[in-house]
Amino acid sequence: MRIFIHIIIFSLLIQACKKPYDDPPIQESKSCLVVECTITNEPPPYTVLISKSVPYNSNLNPPKITGAIITINDDIGNIENVIEYPKHSGIYQTLATGMRGQIGRSYKIKINLQDGKNYESDWEKINASPTIDSIYADPGQVQYLLQEPDGTYYVSTKNGMNLHIDFTPFTDQDYYYKVETNYIQQTEKIIEGALTIYSWSTNTLVFNNGLKASIAEYSAPVKEFFIGFVPEVLIVDSNTITVSDGEIINSSIYSVSKKIYQIFTEENTQGVPSNSIFDPIPTQLSSNLKCVSDTTQTVFGYFAAASVVHRYQFFYLQESNDRYLTYNIDSIPSGLTPYGVDSVGNGTPMPKYWFYTFPTKFK
Repeated sequence: MRIFIHIIIFSLLIQACKKPYDDPPIQESKSCLVVECTITNEPPPYTVLISKSVPYNSNLNPPKITGAIITINDDIGNIENVIEYPKHSGIYQTLATGMRGQIGRSYKIKINLQDGKNYESDWEKINASPTIDSIYADPGQVQYLLQEPDGTYYVSTKNGMNLHIDFTPFTDQDYYYKVETNYIQQTEKIIEGALTIYSWSTNTLVFNNGLKASIAEYSAPVKEFFIGFVPEVLIVDSNTITVSDGEIINSSIYSVSKKIYQIFTEENTQGVPSNSIFDPIPTQLSSNLKCVSDTTQTVFGYFAAASVVHRYQFFYLQESNDRYLTYNIDSIPSGLTPYGVDSVGNGTPMPKYWFYTFPTKFK
């Protein structure tokens, strides 16, 4: 009986702790400055995008901001003007012959708007780059739960390749890295079982949510860092079959500051919810920019200064051994188009890169 009384008292205490929660009202009239800019140790120009935020439930595109005066400053007094594109409002760019980011130097951006408000970023230092040791792939699969028209569900399996990267951080330096990878696919189209056409996909897919950080004490080589799953192309349309015939991979590692790393982490966490009870509570994203003329103004976005290193690789699936063959390349070949040639050389020619590297493809 005593235990039963304790249970009742405990239940009443729990009920007493409950308090109704009402979502705060959405401030639809509030519009904030949004900035996106990254300068690197690679040659300019560098692009600055500025716009105004819109409510999360709005169908309108973010309004662009025109007429802004923007400069990028370094820590030894150099100033670079950022010029607005004449036909693209909200897009600004430095000169191709202008300031170039240097490892070890620090930079900040200053933005003056026509409404009189002035903004600037924190100083951002360009840290040293890591070394990309290798990019490799292994066959992989992903499964999707799909629904039939009658309401029943089935599992669809997509074959492809899992991409990994090994890299070595710069020694004696805390590192904060963003790994961005894109790929271009080569396809082989077989028409009515005879004519074969090879062509490149010009629509690149990008994996840009790979983040990695460590303090200098633990800056050991990073092995098997997963950078994305590339699905194979398999399209059966009437008498035509289109399949994957290889992928060009371009993986880049940006060495960013701790603050920029935190901003990207927040964007990844809140930008890709899983719709589960473990999803993060939506909060205001942080920024390394501020309004110096009115400290009550909220600013979104970032100004990043980063070193970057690239690695390019071509992958070809050897189906007989169920493994990917790799070919080192120095860059993405120029002249890739969605058009190709047939098996006897008729049609729009592919880049010389393809012929010279894989001549057996056309025998």
